[in-house]
Amino acid sequence: MSTSRFRSLLAICAAATLCACVDGSTISYVDSDVTATNSERLAADAVDYLATPLPPARTTLVMQPPRGDDPLTPILLEKLRTRGYGVVIGADAAQGEQGTPIRYLASPLGTGVVLRLEYHGTVASRFYARGQDGNLTPGSPFSVREGDPNEQR
Repeated sequence: MSTSRFRSLLAICAAATLCACVDGSTISYVDSDVTATNSERLAADAVDYLATPLPPARTTLVMQPPRGDDPLTPILLEKLRTRGYGVVIGADAAQGEQGTPIRYLASPLGTGVVLRLEYHGTVASRFYARGQDGNLTPGSPFSVREGDPNEQR
């Protein structure tokens, strides 16, 4: 097996494993190792992915961003709103605002980063390999595990 095929297989296995890990929290998480440059890539890919299962202009997303500052959240919010999503965040989300609850996690895995999106009982994960220049490149397509849409996370 070639090295690139092995890495791709490893990335898919890692993303699938992370799909199975759910801690029940409704707050998003972004690791401190995720940079602003990384966040541009992650946010763009997240919005592109979400456009199919959650159409913009017809979907309001309800999200609790991570506690503290992180580079991903403001970029993700801007890209979601530009694409046509309504987004309710923070205290408004805690008051039961109508919409689709969504959670996002960006965390290191080996030398790369995993992005995980959770909505309607579905978990979509994607591994990004980090190049020598620090930039992220998708190492696999989104790995999707669909669950019960009524399931509370």
